[in-house]
Amino acid sequence: MNKQYIRNGLEYYMEVEPIGGEHYEYEMLKENKIANLLPLQIRQVNQQQYLYYSAAGVKPFWITIQKMWITGEQLYLLVDNLLDTLKELNRYFLSADNLVLERESLFLDLTQFQFHFLYVPGYQQDIFMQMKALIEYMVGKIDYKEKEGAIFAYGLCRLLKEETVDMEEIRIYLEQSNPLVSPEQKEKDSKRQSQQQDYDISEQEDRQECRLFFSDYTEKENDDSSDYEEKDYYEKNRQKKASFW
Repeated sequence: MNKQYIRNGLEYYMEVEPIGGEHYEYEMLKENKIANLLPLQIRQVNQQQYLYYSAAGVKPFWITIQKMWITGEQLYLLVDNLLDTLKELNRYFLSADNLVLERESLFLDLTQFQFHFLYVPGYQQDIFMQMKALIEYMVGKIDYKEKEGAIFAYGLCRLLKEETVDMEEIRIYLEQSNPLVSPEQKEKDSKRQSQQQDYDISEQEDRQECRLFFSDYTEKENDDSSDYEEKDYYEKNRQKKASFW
């Protein structure tokens, strides 16, 4: 995939030569603002079409991390943003394999600390393999002095080595191992979740007992009603016979 950075006045773009893809993909990208994707323009230059991705307000991430370690928080936010983006692509019927996860194609909004990605129709590189390669590279850049971040990074790396892992399992791992949350807060959240589960179980048991009680009560009431109707029937018949004689 041929790409280069170009500047047009005060605007900054990544220029990419088209490599195929479906017509509807280009239309989707032009007509919709899809979360975490760089905006796309299609331009004609010397009778050749080029894809122009606006890099306004963002910085190439690889430049940011060239001379520094990354933290567990940054890795967490990268994967979290990536999963959100994959969910958005699914909403717009766009192929996840056309998302480019080369580290030179990652962009970072430093004001909101949010990652932005390149979607190139026709790219068709297995998204899971791309994700594994990117995470392995990022793990090598983790600051080992940050214990929580290192634990999170290596746990994520181990998870991605499992052949059957899916995106939902990765999302669950993020929620359970979030390095943005302190160990003390995680313990509190775990206790709260356990208490909530106990409460839910207790509430279900109470509801079941309630249903059984009212079920028994209704059956008894029906039985009493049947007995009453039967007695009333015999009493009426007895009165008829008495009046007849």
